[in-house]
Amino acid sequence: MARIPLEPVELPGPWWRRHRHWLATPVPFAGARPTVVNARTGEAHPWVFRGNYRGRGWFGVRTRWARLHPAWKREPWVVVYDHPAPDGGPGRRGLQADEHEDRHGQQAPEHDRGARPRRSMRPV
Repeated sequence: MARIPLEPVELPGPWWRRHRHWLATPVPFAGARPTVVNARTGEAHPWVFRGNYRGRGWFGVRTRWARLHPAWKREPWVVVYDHPAPDGGPGRRGLQADEHEDRHGQQAPEHDRGARPRRSMRPV
């Protein structure tokens, strides 16, 4: 098991417009079976990894939970995870969301993401 510290992020704006509460890793996340843990209390939370963006891994914090726990941004957070499988091993495609980013941390265009081209429905 490995761990990475998480930084609380609260985006400005009204709560009904977009998701505003996040925990972000300092580097892209590429682990398997992540669990967000409050490092002070040891409490684990089922918050989902939402992918890598701008060089960081993002875990969504539920809005209702954040509103009921206003001190959440002052708590120490970590993500505990299994190391990713070696290239080509089982589970390689699991949470390897960073493979869809270019070297600057930006999302690669759909056609560069390794998706197979769509086949035509016309007979050959």
